Amino acid sequence: MWDEVEAAYRWWVGHDKPDHTRFGLTVTAEGQRAWLDDPARSWAVRGGRSVSGPAPDDP
Repeated sequence: MWDEVEAAYRWWVGHDKPDHTRFGLTVTAEGQRAWLDDPARSWAVRGGRSVSGPAPDDP
């Protein structure tokens, strides 16, 4: 898990340490997408985590 924290920190620093107000979340029937500054440059999320990692089990 620490590797994920380090990767997230490097991403944040690499994007000039964006403030939380620059992030957005779009939710549609097709799924959820997070973005920084521009919804056109978004990434898919599920279960509160990026799709690149395993999602927690839903109760």
